[in-house]
Amino acid sequence: MAVSTDDPLFPSSANVPEMTVKAIVLAIILTVILSAANTFLALKVGLTIAASIPAAVISMGILHLFKRSNALENNLVQTAASGGSALAAGIVFSLPALIIFHYWMGFNYWLTMIVGLLGGLMGVLFTVPVRKVLLNEPSLRFPEGTAIGNILRVNAEKSVGLKDLLGGAAWGSAITLFQTGFKFLGEAAQVWWVRGHVAFGLGCGFSPALLGAGFIIGPGVAGTMLMGVILGWVIGVPVLSLIYGLPADITHPSQIALSLWQLHIRYIGVGAVSYTHLRAHET
Repeated sequence: MAVSTDDPLFPSSANVPEMTVKAIVLAIILTVILSAANTFLALKVGLTIAASIPAAVISMGILHLFKRSNALENNLVQTAASGGSALAAGIVFSLPALIIFHYWMGFNYWLTMIVGLLGGLMGVLFTVPVRKVLLNEPSLRFPEGTAIGNILRVNAEKSVGLKDLLGGAAWGSAITLFQTGFKFLGEAAQVWWVRGHVAFGLGCGFSPALLGAGFIIGPGVAGTMLMGVILGWVIGVPVLSLIYGLPADITHPSQIALSLWQLHIRYIGVGAVSYTHLRAHET
């Protein structure tokens, strides 16, 4: 597939190949890797991050190893990775609800795969008619799309930040290996006490995955999540333990705090998220 374009990224009379074999193979590989990483992150902390930017940077560096490559191939790779991460988010945030509502009693592999496949196809098909409508809406700024466009222009200038990305991945992998593999480093530390009928305490930890996610989502969203942690664990656990009492069958302080979170605090968080989305829809 070739595209004629007058964009400054390409010569005005060139037929630029877009859907090439190397771009398709690279798109499949990066989509699988980044979707798996997003799935792990979503199950761990309840959020996903955009896969487009790391996919664009990684593909940029790999495609430069070939004699002929262009920004359209790079764009194909990051688009596929973006769709894969969106599909992973849809599965992670939707299918567990079937378990919570006891509609499913487990995750059947083939049924889960079929649901994910049909959901991905529906997402692509529904994107086609609404794409032009969304692009013509002046209030939508598309910050991620703008960032991707700038990365593609950097690609044309042969200035690649792949070394920094690979360096960060190497450091993150090494730290995770020592934490979860060799058990030389602790991932988290918690200190909880029970005094009378009140449980209180605090926990903290360090995770390269969360550090990278925080860098991508920015200080605003990260600060909001930190406020939720303070309200839920530092304030919510003592208050709810005083109101509802301590679980009778649990004696360890950290397990008491976890039980209070499972029984009360997480439903408060779900209600807060639902109310926020409702207010945004009304606005």
